[in-house]
Amino acid sequence: MTPLIALLRTQDGMPQVRAHMDQPWVMWSGALKEWRRPPADDELMQLSSSTECVVVGQEKPGGMEWSEYFILGLGIPAIWRTEILIHFMRDVKQVEPSAKYRAYMYALQLRPQQIAIISESTCFGVAGLAAIEKVTAKVELSHILPMVLSGGQKERAQYPSYPEVTIVICTFNEEQRIGWALQSVFAQTGNHFECIISDDGSTDRTIDRVRMIDDPRLRITSLPSNRGKAHALNAALRIARGKYLLELDADDWLPPHAVTTLFEAMDCEASDVGLLTSFYHLWRRNRYDDLIYRGIQESQQITVSNHFAKVPIPRLYRTDVLREFEGWDVHDSSRGRLYEDVAMTARFLKQSKIAMVKQALYHRVIRHSSISQQHDHEYTVWARENLDGGDD
Repeated sequence: MTPLIALLRTQDGMPQVRAHMDQPWVMWSGALKEWRRPPADDELMQLSSSTECVVVGQEKPGGMEWSEYFILGLGIPAIWRTEILIHFMRDVKQVEPSAKYRAYMYALQLRPQQIAIISESTCFGVAGLAAIEKVTAKVELSHILPMVLSGGQKERAQYPSYPEVTIVICTFNEEQRIGWALQSVFAQTGNHFECIISDDGSTDRTIDRVRMIDDPRLRITSLPSNRGKAHALNAALRIARGKYLLELDADDWLPPHAVTTLFEAMDCEASDVGLLTSFYHLWRRNRYDDLIYRGIQESQQITVSNHFAKVPIPRLYRTDVLREFEGWDVHDSSRGRLYEDVAMTARFLKQSKIAMVKQALYHRVIRHSSISQQHDHEYTVWARENLDGGDD
């Protein structure tokens, strides 16, 4: 009888081993959906006793890093020693935007000599690794794995007292998502920023999750109860020290070079440009909580009307202009709970200028359970009530 068993994901996204500890190997079922057969016992017995993870795929060229190997789609970490996998599941604090990347993250924490490769022909028929690309496309891994490697590995540096950019993340019950956004912030290539978490009365462990990060550039401000995103943004604006303010949603993230590129580009703009945006990467989160990459969204005309709004994403503001505007409107019909981005965009279109960087400098995630998606049908009513002189 084969010692291989499957892993399942529970509702909270954590895998659960359906096995007793005395079964030596487990197969990661989320990574391999179309295997022809598991490797036989004697094939696994030939592996070194130091092997903790077995990759199904092609031989790795000498000198190639495991991260590059995975990004190129040459193989996937699929078979694990039960003991080491249970250790990761119980004791290793992982951050990832989707559970389907967890096997890669665990593998990249192992020493190279702890990983072995079994030929794809052992587990697959003619289709080979083509089946795997349906589960985790190479382009997705090219955005995810560099973040895994950069997170938490930087040496402490001297941080400026007055940063160039204040990154603001507003949160409301974002315990499950905030970790990846924060990891992207502290993986930035420069040190010229601060990050403010403005919590809008969360009732889960969001703030506990944030406080796990020990970095002097991180500050927290909290509203005593849930009042709406505009209120949370204004709370952050009151204490922001940066010359510029960059919004980051809790379930989105930044490429490592985003902050430096944006603030350097804004420094080159005329003083009447109050808002800078860029292209962005678009992802959709499906009902299984998996991320699906949809490509780069290039510039479209920024529009605010009574029937439709196309707001800039991302949004890097001049902080002094936001203060001249007295922050985000909290006196609209939703009392600052809906469409705060539309209201602010409308104001910039009338009273300032908006510029564009033609690079993808943001990762946006569309999630059907988000506030904006749930209330999308209410836009026309809100617009008629709140857009003064909006285009018809």
